[in-house]
Amino acid sequence: MQKALFVFLGMFLFLTACSTDRTIDSSTDNSTNVEYLKMEGYVVEKREHGGIYQLLVIGNITKDDLENKTKQELIKEAGGTYFYVKKEIYSKVQEGDKVVVWMEKGQPLQTSLPSETSAKKIEIIEE
Repeated sequence: MQKALFVFLGMFLFLTACSTDRTIDSSTDNSTNVEYLKMEGYVVEKREHGGIYQLLVIGNITKDDLENKTKQELIKEAGGTYFYVKKEIYSKVQEGDKVVVWMEKGQPLQTSLPSETSAKKIEIIEE
């Protein structure tokens, strides 16, 4: 029961941290509109295993939280999402970077805690 509550809470926090952005998907026919969800947060962890690259992004936290709390505390308090990314993005982004992540609206979201999905685009925000 407690695990289900955490999954629900994580999904709720993730979805409330997202906003909708209409843009053109540059990887397909330019006449097709694709809707994206946009999330802003901090990169808390980078992990790579067997050529699969992921970034853990947690929204609704401060730089102070990032520096003074463990990854587990941040996940418990704010949720977060592991985003699958390309190697080029993985090599440019560092833990502690503030980022905006775009993902296609309606794409599968694995309901683990933290959840997992693919990132369409990631932009580092300069602070």
